Amino acid sequence: MFGTVSTLTNNMKHLMLVGGLVIPTLFSCSNSGNSGPCDWYPEEFVRMEIAKVEVIQNDPVKYEIWLEFDRSGLGKELQPLSKWKDVDITPEFLDRNDIHPGIIYLGYVNELKEGDCEPFYVSFNSKFVQPE
Repeated sequence: MFGTVSTLTNNMKHLMLVGGLVIPTLFSCSNSGNSGPCDWYPEEFVRMEIAKVEVIQNDPVKYEIWLEFDRSGLGKELQPLSKWKDVDITPEFLDRNDIHPGIIYLGYVNELKEGDCEPFYVSFNSKFVQPE
């Protein structure tokens, strides 16, 4: 009989120890603020028009392409293409892709509602051709 009570007592000690470690951890995770998952507004279909192309470096010559979004928070000001696409914008790049003001791209924007993720994700298929 003492073996059963002793085993039960040891099991209770282990359960209390595990409970004492797990429960505070759960509470600290639930109170961690914005470090958890992010919440997004529904994906929004957008129109992005090339508003201007400007020289940003002279030697070697580099450009920035400025996009005007028709909706989402990105429509508040012109957006640099280099922020959304990893491209080296040279005179050859502009020529190969026939880039000039007035060209329109279509795509999607995901805008952050809550959390600490990137505030926007932009996706569009531009099919840019890199110079050889």
